[in-house]
Amino acid sequence: MKLMTSATFLCGLSLMALPAQAGTSCPAQYLNGTPPAVVSPLQDAGAVEVCYPEFADYVAARTRTPLYAAEHLTEEQVEAARGVSRKGIQFHPDTHLSSSMQAQLSDYSRSGYDRGHLANWADSADPDSFTLANIVPQDPNDNRQLWEGIEETTRAIAENEGEVYVVSGPIYRTTPLTFLKNGGRVAVPDYLYKAIYVPATGQAGVYIVRNAASFIWRGFSLEDLRRFSGVNAFPALPMSIRTSTPHLPMPNMRGQVVPESADLPAYTATPFAGSDSKDDPAFKISPAVKGEHVAATLRHIFRHF
Repeated sequence: MKLMTSATFLCGLSLMALPAQAGTSCPAQYLNGTPPAVVSPLQDAGAVEVCYPEFADYVAARTRTPLYAAEHLTEEQVEAARGVSRKGIQFHPDTHLSSSMQAQLSDYSRSGYDRGHLANWADSADPDSFTLANIVPQDPNDNRQLWEGIEETTRAIAENEGEVYVVSGPIYRTTPLTFLKNGGRVAVPDYLYKAIYVPATGQAGVYIVRNAASFIWRGFSLEDLRRFSGVNAFPALPMSIRTSTPHLPMPNMRGQVVPESADLPAYTATPFAGSDSKDDPAFKISPAVKGEHVAATLRHIFRHF
């Protein structure tokens, strides 16, 4: 799993919330200080960036969930967090958001879904990770098994290689959105993703899983993620890296590795609304990548994810 070199982790940012499109106050969490670019109907005028010392969240008013959480994980950070007790730490609404945007504990109560971290507690032992601005409704089996394995594998990369940039988030493909039954305020994602970039080797890729009880995951390119979620996780990277076929380590699920599935999620059949632009070179896909999308769609027709 050798993927990268060590670097100094910059932290200590003050807690802030910024309106959408107003720049960033969390540069330490982003590759080259550049936040993910979101091209999505879910990024409305109410979307807000929330900065914490160890991670950054970008929260949508429509879903009352993050569209992404960004972290710059280092070997030192992950090792310092190992074994730290979370006793007494409670989930809580994020007071840096307006009251109308805040998810509440009551939204998740007896909903059948876990309060799933995007920036995980074990990444940094940061109590702030329990803010509901860092949480999405997640299937309990997925959250506690396969997704946990992906989180552990990501930390192992940081420990082995010194650092890794991470962007995690939900993918909403159902129209209209599905909301938790408790008040109908918090949207339930169809899939979850974890995008990683390893500076030492220039390798990047995305783990994507269904938000369901399943041990099925696939590795996708950053361009796949952008096309089908509207999120360009690392816009500072050149297109050659964003379109490259990922070779991701298999998730380590409590000592058991989980092979990649041959099936693909249903969302690969059509791009996310607004995620393609013929006029923007950054949104153009190489013929080879286009060919793979055609093949992927054909495979999906005959094999249901």
